[in-house]
Amino acid sequence: MGWNQGAPALKVAHRFAQQILGDCFGEDRQLMTAAGTHIHSITGTVSSLVELGLLLDQKEFIDRAKLIFDVGPLPYRTQAGWVKESLNAKPGRG
Repeated sequence: MGWNQGAPALKVAHRFAQQILGDCFGEDRQLMTAAGTHIHSITGTVSSLVELGLLLDQKEFIDRAKLIFDVGPLPYRTQAGWVKESLNAKPGRG
C-alpha cells in the first residue's frame, strides 16, 4: 500500500506542502507575502519540505527547499545559515 492510500497524515502533509509552495514561495523562490514575516517559521517550514521529500521519496520537495533557502531568506541570513527572527530592516535579532 502506498503512502497516499494508507496514511491520512501524509496526505495532509503532501497537500500542505503543495499549497505553501504555490502560495508562499514565488517561481523565483522569493518569499511572498503569504509566507509571513517570522523567518524562523519560514525556515522550519522549508526544512519540513526536505523531511517530507525524504519520507515520500519525492526529490522535487528537497530540490525546491534548497532553492528556496538559497534565495528566499538571503538578505536576512549569514553564509553559515544563521537567520534573523523576522523580516525587518533592523540589525541584530530582528
